[in-house]
Amino acid sequence: MTFRRHLKTYFLCGVIALAVPTLCAAQDQASDLERKLLETAAGDPMLERQITRMLSSIEQGQSDQVIQSTIQQFFQVAPRGRLSEETIELSKKRAIATARARFLGQYLGYDLDGDGAISKAEMEGLYGNDASRITLLLGNSDLNNDGEIAADELRQAATAQVKQRQSRHQTKYLMAFDLDEDGVVVVDELLKGLRILADDDPTGTVVQSNTNTTTGEYVESTDELGVIVENPPNSEGLPIELHMVGIYEPRKSRDENGLSRTEYVAVKVDRPGVSVALTLGSYRPTRWVIETSEGTQVDRVIVSDRNRVRGEVILNGKKISVTYRNLPLAYKASGNRFQPFHEAASKAAGAKKAASFQGAYKAPKGGFVIDAAPGMSTRAEVEAALMAQALRASDLSPALRSAFEGETKAPGSKWALRDEGFVGTGENGKTTLHRVPLEAPEVSWPMGAAHDPEGQQIWGVTLGGEGFLYKYDIANNQWSARSMNNVDAGGLIFDPKTGNLIATPGPHGRSGYLTLDASGKVLSKLEISLTQYPGLIGTYDPGNGPSPRMVPIMIDGDLLLVRADPWPNSRRNSSSRWFYLVDMQSGTVRLVR
Repeated sequence: MTFRRHLKTYFLCGVIALAVPTLCAAQDQASDLERKLLETAAGDPMLERQITRMLSSIEQGQSDQVIQSTIQQFFQVAPRGRLSEETIELSKKRAIATARARFLGQYLGYDLDGDGAISKAEMEGLYGNDASRITLLLGNSDLNNDGEIAADELRQAATAQVKQRQSRHQTKYLMAFDLDEDGVVVVDELLKGLRILADDDPTGTVVQSNTNTTTGEYVESTDELGVIVENPPNSEGLPIELHMVGIYEPRKSRDENGLSRTEYVAVKVDRPGVSVALTLGSYRPTRWVIETSEGTQVDRVIVSDRNRVRGEVILNGKKISVTYRNLPLAYKASGNRFQPFHEAASKAAGAKKAASFQGAYKAPKGGFVIDAAPGMSTRAEVEAALMAQALRASDLSPALRSAFEGETKAPGSKWALRDEGFVGTGENGKTTLHRVPLEAPEVSWPMGAAHDPEGQQIWGVTLGGEGFLYKYDIANNQWSARSMNNVDAGGLIFDPKTGNLIATPGPHGRSGYLTLDASGKVLSKLEISLTQYPGLIGTYDPGNGPSPRMVPIMIDGDLLLVRADPWPNSRRNSSSRWFYLVDMQSGTVRLVR
């Protein structure tokens, strides 16, 4: 709610404050929070514009997008879910250090002797973009005009560049959501504050529907804003069951005039002897038609907020009022969308977990039938079961365990394939660039590098286009490139025992594990379904985005240790990384903990 709406509310509060004090209290909360947000931007025009855009987006009905982007930014700064001034300052320093390192990394590739400076000799022979980049650097950073970039000059240039971009790190406004003023913002506070701004319920209360199907009577009850308590038994002492239904959209048909119309979604509930709480989630506005069997009563219906304006719920032939909540969308029990939906529905209903879930992208023609309560596992229960079955790191071989714990790395870890070629650290500890020749295919989306120290060979694999396997023979200064024929590799590792390469699965997991000889010829292929990786299906959104790629960590005999890395900007349930042990002979996969 922004200033124009607040002025209207202030007038109303002055007139009806005695009649509905909760209305004014809720608006006071929203205006106080807006004031605190703008106070964080004092003297910072860029942050003030950012906050103004956020409030404007909320007023325009885009609260879902604002909440999602704000939560994402919150966890980028505070991955453990606790934000403070110290956390923001540390995140800011890390961002500055990263920007400085990125700037230096652009130019250290020209520092062929690794002394931190770029001499005239190292600039010789540059052309195209490389020459333009060095010319620009000289113009801005060659303070003594000697035609070279000293190490101190390069560091000063990096510092100046970082200062220019420092103002882009705008996260201090998040401290305005410290509602209890204890110096720490936790997720619940952030969500509550965002909902206050979004004006989810202008009276400051949450309206809940309690409909007795026997009498057909509807009674409203309210809870404090943001407070979800455990559901008490209903008036007859029946146990409460939460059942969830999720769809993307209802079915559509055409009438006799050929016009499209949206069909209602039927939900038949046959659970006599219990008190049913229904959570109905949909992305598109939906007309839900609920029918109950004899002896079944639905005491509460919770509907996704997207249905607030155009959706409706009919129970046993009568339109009823319901509780509206900003629920995440999930229409299948797998993937990283389900548990957020499960947790939000459980919290809204005051239940520990759901008794059942049914879903579909498009609502089935016959609707849904709820006649059983198999029980749905919570996120904690799922992860506890995974950990119980996982292979302990202590049971790995010494080489694999050392790599799992980060003490050692596979050959190739010191090298990276970049647009300009292979960049890495030589035996003398100096940075080295092996520049890819103009005749070679353009490097697009590099996914990893492998190194054979004894054979003095480096390989790199790319994802862009058809994909290529690049090879550089250090001893003979010879380059070669071989097409990957549209095989999406997620990484590359050299096996010193066999002299072969292993390319791991990329996004979507379609490529399998390829064993290649030193020239890049495919020797064998191991197909492993993504469902064979314990817990992996819960870390991404199948059908709506790429799966994590498998990054090789270490190989020991037939056993390959890989890490599941999410695709950039993809959603994940957890910020933790998942490690798997793959048997390259049998194809078995174990989660490692």
